[in-house]
Amino acid sequence: MPKSAAKRSKPLPSSASKLDLDIAKPFLEPPESYKPFYSRLSPKHVYITHIDTLPIDQKRSTFTLALVLNLLVIALLGWRIHTTTPFYVGLVQAFGGAKNEYYVNVSRTGWRALGSLAIRHVGAIFLDWFLFFYVLKWPRNFFIGYSNPLLWRLNLGFQPSEIIIRASRLPVVTEFPESIEPSAPLMRQTMGAASPTFLGGRTGYLTQNGDFDLYYSLMIDAHKDVEGKVLAIDTFKLTAWIHFAGLGWMYWPIYKEGGEEGREKIIAFKEQLDRLGKESLFFSWIELIQRETSQPGGFTPERQDIAVQKAREMFGREGIDFDKFWERLGGRDAMPGMEVTVR
Repeated sequence: MPKSAAKRSKPLPSSASKLDLDIAKPFLEPPESYKPFYSRLSPKHVYITHIDTLPIDQKRSTFTLALVLNLLVIALLGWRIHTTTPFYVGLVQAFGGAKNEYYVNVSRTGWRALGSLAIRHVGAIFLDWFLFFYVLKWPRNFFIGYSNPLLWRLNLGFQPSEIIIRASRLPVVTEFPESIEPSAPLMRQTMGAASPTFLGGRTGYLTQNGDFDLYYSLMIDAHKDVEGKVLAIDTFKLTAWIHFAGLGWMYWPIYKEGGEEGREKIIAFKEQLDRLGKESLFFSWIELIQRETSQPGGFTPERQDIAVQKAREMFGREGIDFDKFWERLGGRDAMPGMEVTVR
């Protein structure tokens, strides 16, 4: 996550030709009214915004679970510190020559006993190293990290419409126009993180993945800008932002291509399964679609047919007639990315 706001973005250079702007599509030149937002962005990262309209209860339960898990991790680490402190103190004293329980007379100890002792001590040290260098970062980032989720919730609470902003975890190098080709890694990552199958049913807090992280401090600022009438909340509909040398900031209003509508359909799909007591089936469905859409060659009509057949079998094992369920949701147009005739 970028840790500092970028310098104010310059207006689109006059050298940017109409041809450049045509080639940049689906990315567009942002309107001047969006400048209070994109002037804060770092040109080294790609950003995705959307508005989380899931029920407040779902947002609260998701965040509460994360809070409890992080508190449990802290408790575990506290217990580990309490129980292992005597071990490390005794070990240091033994190295200093103290005749305590950790002192070993090498000349009077067999190789097998020495090997067993070394494995136990090294194993304990490695476990603690792992806990404090890797596991500790979860509660540290949650409670005290720069731009942390606890600060986000303390500032904003839980709202019916929450602005979600994600930034690419790693800096990106953009080459125009190669970076915005549909097959380019950058575009594949962006489209995957903004797809209805990824966003559907997830609260904003759960939209982090291996490529994008939540930018909590900017989310707080965005809400303040909306409350202060500096920006309209529609500024943050499902959109991707990318900076090009010579063009400046460009944005892709994904919501105009059905992204927001697709997410609403996914949510409706999940709610129908929830009513049937089959919530786990929804996540199995999402995994199936994500697996099939990530195959080489894209989500072709043939692969869509395969996905539909697998879905029939998956729903059938749960006692649900997939075809009837599909039709109740609106038939072939009910699920984005699955615009095939069920046959």
